[in-house]
Amino acid sequence: MAPVKNTSVKEERKEWARAQRQERIIGMAAQLLAKCDIEEITLEDVAKSSGYTIQNLYQYFKNKDDLFAAVLLKKLKVMYADAESAVERTTLGIDRIITLGDKYVDFCLRNKRYFDLQMHFERKFCAYHKLTAKKTRGDFIVQCQGVIDQVSDLAIDAIKSGIEDRSIKTHLKPLHLMLLLWAQMLGVIQVITMRQRYFKEIYELTSEKFRRDFKDSIQAYLSSGQGK
Repeated sequence: MAPVKNTSVKEERKEWARAQRQERIIGMAAQLLAKCDIEEITLEDVAKSSGYTIQNLYQYFKNKDDLFAAVLLKKLKVMYADAESAVERTTLGIDRIITLGDKYVDFCLRNKRYFDLQMHFERKFCAYHKLTAKKTRGDFIVQCQGVIDQVSDLAIDAIKSGIEDRSIKTHLKPLHLMLLLWAQMLGVIQVITMRQRYFKEIYELTSEKFRRDFKDSIQAYLSSGQGK
């Protein structure tokens, strides 16, 4: 039995070493992303920075998109855990959806390149809520879609809860309302990103006030039943 045990230990060490190398590659790709957009980064850049060859990279990732999906996945998991924790501390459905939206907007504005990276995958693969991503898209892309679906489910559950406790008044199905709110949040993020430096001079407001006004308008819309 001893040889079997030794073989098992060797396999565990081998898997640990593989995981460490993979994490190093992901970490170096994240460092490059902090300086450049994904379109400007090549696999050659990542390989050179991490001390491996391109052939080594293909042992861990199917392609460039799979690699940067792994980079995005780490951030998405942190964002989801933070959002889930914040939502659990609220009671009314309307407070849950407002809190979730606020957390997502905050995440995107604090992590602009990761927001751009998420939009890159949205545009390129269009694997939307509850659609099964094709295996050819890469394992990490599939995992990213799973986390995004979890965030969507948080929003849908919050809306359902709000309809049940009557803090949200709407004729829309929860899935449809989630999509509508998602679209509005993306618009707010884009406006702040593109026009923030002109807010005070032209619009006479700050990005913080713009966000508060948006949140207040959404809360008023959901609670008043204006969408009926």
